[in-house]
Amino acid sequence: MLRNRLKETPLHCAAKAGNYTMVSLLISFAEHEHHVGEETLPTATNMYGETALHEAVRVGNRDIVGKLILSEPSLTGIVDTEGVSPLYLATMMNMLNIVKIFTRGAIHGILCRAKMTNCTTRCCARKCRCVPLWSMLESIEDEATALMDYCGKDLSNEFSGITHTLLEWNKSLATKVDDLESTPLHYAASVGNLATVKLLLQHETLAVYMADKDGLFPIHIAAKYGRTLLIKELIEQFPDSDELLDKEGRNFLQLAILSGKGNIIGSIRHSHTFLRMLNARDYEGNTPLHLASQRGEYRIVRFLISMKMVYSSIMNKDGATPVDLAIKEVDQGYTFKSE
Repeated sequence: MLRNRLKETPLHCAAKAGNYTMVSLLISFAEHEHHVGEETLPTATNMYGETALHEAVRVGNRDIVGKLILSEPSLTGIVDTEGVSPLYLATMMNMLNIVKIFTRGAIHGILCRAKMTNCTTRCCARKCRCVPLWSMLESIEDEATALMDYCGKDLSNEFSGITHTLLEWNKSLATKVDDLESTPLHYAASVGNLATVKLLLQHETLAVYMADKDGLFPIHIAAKYGRTLLIKELIEQFPDSDELLDKEGRNFLQLAILSGKGNIIGSIRHSHTFLRMLNARDYEGNTPLHLASQRGEYRIVRFLISMKMVYSSIMNKDGATPVDLAIKEVDQGYTFKSE
């Protein structure tokens, strides 16, 4: 098979150039060829492991993408040397029209199966691998890789079309988990992507009650990063969010205080959810006031003790009250934060 120094075939070059006529001619020619091995012209890969479909996606040519998939559906299952599939590539390049071609193709027997590769960061190195439906004998798992990456970006509302398309294609993507047991909702919560959170919840609400490997629910993640508007949205839709506890028995208010994000209190202080958490104790017996005192968060301490519903005499498992913890911090040389 004729190739250049990048191991590209004429089909790669035609797709890269966006030449639909040439792509069609080459595909027609390939259909009449006799192949001894398994690799055909459409499935041939370059030195990066990419097929002509990767190139067609990269240049955003819908006609060529459609032509290649129709001629050889198995192309959707070929990933490059980095484990990137054509669908993953289209998703991360925000090519909505191209993504729609793949998702509509699912109706005709092509589904995406996402796999995880070794990565050094939480969400930037995940790759999507696709396989034809007829070659799958086990249930589809980890389909949501591309969606997780997309939700984990701080994108404006104009980019929600990709998320909507993927969820319309397969609603169960909203509850798929990765190797950290995180859902797309966890990632959207981490960056405060409110538009995406609303979109995810429109399709599936179960993810709200799914914890990751660290025992953190999406609302804990939002609290950890101080995503105030997102927390407000979640407790309005799910007023029982105070009952979601991490592995240390902490609700999202306690985690927010420990993470130095007590600023979330301002937007939720009038909610019933917030009021129910005022005297809640974690597995060590610490209330929000204990934790704020321990961290030297003066403004939070002052606000909490100003509320009649807060009991400042509650002792934790060590028999310490919030006042005891505050005195201990001062004795150890720490000062209360005034801001």
